[in-house]
Amino acid sequence: MIQGKYDFGDHVFIDSKYVYDQEDIKYHELTHHAITQGSLYGVLEIVLKQINIWHAPDLKNVIAELNNASLITQEMTATYAQCLYYKMQGEGELATFENRLHKGDYYKKYCIAGFDEIVHYKQYALDGTSLLTAIAIISLNTDLTLAEPDWKDPLQIRKTILENQSLYHVDFRYRQLVKATLQLIRQNECITEQKILEISGISYQKRSYDNLVAMYHRLSNQLSMQYDLNADELQMFIDKISAPEEELIGRPDIQEIEERVLPTLLNNQYVLPPDDANNYNHLMNTVTVALNDKSFINLGIGTETRKVDCLVFHHATIGWRYPVISERADTISFLSEFQGEIIVFAEDYDEFKRDIPLSARKRVFYRYDGMWHYFVQQIRCTKTPYIHLHEVNPLINCAFVINEYEEVFFTLQLKSVTPYIVEDIRNGKLIYANITGDDNAVKDCFYLNDTDWCRYENVIASVINRNLLDFSEGFPTIGGRFDI
Repeated sequence: MIQGKYDFGDHVFIDSKYVYDQEDIKYHELTHHAITQGSLYGVLEIVLKQINIWHAPDLKNVIAELNNASLITQEMTATYAQCLYYKMQGEGELATFENRLHKGDYYKKYCIAGFDEIVHYKQYALDGTSLLTAIAIISLNTDLTLAEPDWKDPLQIRKTILENQSLYHVDFRYRQLVKATLQLIRQNECITEQKILEISGISYQKRSYDNLVAMYHRLSNQLSMQYDLNADELQMFIDKISAPEEELIGRPDIQEIEERVLPTLLNNQYVLPPDDANNYNHLMNTVTVALNDKSFINLGIGTETRKVDCLVFHHATIGWRYPVISERADTISFLSEFQGEIIVFAEDYDEFKRDIPLSARKRVFYRYDGMWHYFVQQIRCTKTPYIHLHEVNPLINCAFVINEYEEVFFTLQLKSVTPYIVEDIRNGKLIYANITGDDNAVKDCFYLNDTDWCRYENVIASVINRNLLDFSEGFPTIGGRFDI
């Protein structure tokens, strides 16, 4: 079971389906985020992944080569960041975690000799787990565009990395830096960046604004020639992906860090619909609509003029999710008759409202997967909207917001973000609709009918892929409504 995942972008995801304490998983995934965003090599991977989606699908094999050359650095640094969490819980908790870790295949696959020694190192304000993160960032601060690689030839890129290991092979660089650090620890010498670099023989480029811009420029020129893309358009696309200068050189505040950790569904069970599942109207309680976009077109599905959508049905009883490709005309026809809940991604709001006419009696749920700050900006309203919070499990809440047009926007957020939601309510940006029975609060604004709350629970069940027949995690509940 996958507990967490970093998307090589702005967000860290944890699985929302299960009920368990995932605080150490947050540390693991946030470390992936920190060392990737904090290095030239990591930012290069982020940009390549976006270009792969929107412009050059063949880049996926090249990205795999970059991932393979940095896998140990990523996984071991993130794993030992979890140790920092358990250190704060006490030595007993740390010992229990390490004992469990050492017995697993994960540790045997990725471990480098001497890691445990560094983890337990403590000298003044320098903690061993933080030291490993700093070493990882040094090893990842290398610029592969300087080698002028052939971005259409993954084997040539692999050869370039292997023949220049001290320059471009991240895991080799990491091992050398770890050895140098161990030498300093064992000799009881003061550990500094300069000493580690001198002993290891590793050099690096800092992730400065100027170095990032130079890397972007080289990359756009190289890809435009090799993939026959318009260099100016590609440069504009890269500029949109990258953050402005003040964000690149600054540090995010604690609220932004909290909001970057997002609940999602990582353990999906997508299957082809059975032959007899032709009446989705009665078999399924929700459908999620993903409208035709460029990523579909790059996969050879639809065109700019011939729009093809993906409808994902949720079968709550057995937890299966059925993806069905649908021509736009068929999408419109089906949704006009569907009796269950309709979920649409918030980024598709404008196109959905413009191109898919539905009767006023149908309420659409607009889903946003992202930071709370940006979710608030998605809500289309001219009057102060109402908000309702629902507990999904001990770790996650679901926020439902309704505007004056009776459109519902919703997002899953960690409970650690709740104080920021409450702050927005107290600042008058939202009105809290308490439907737990307080006569002094606004009630019933989320209901079209008295029995409508089950519709909201259907939406939550769909998004977290609740399986009514799965009791492996105990009795599967969705929590309940609560006051703030």
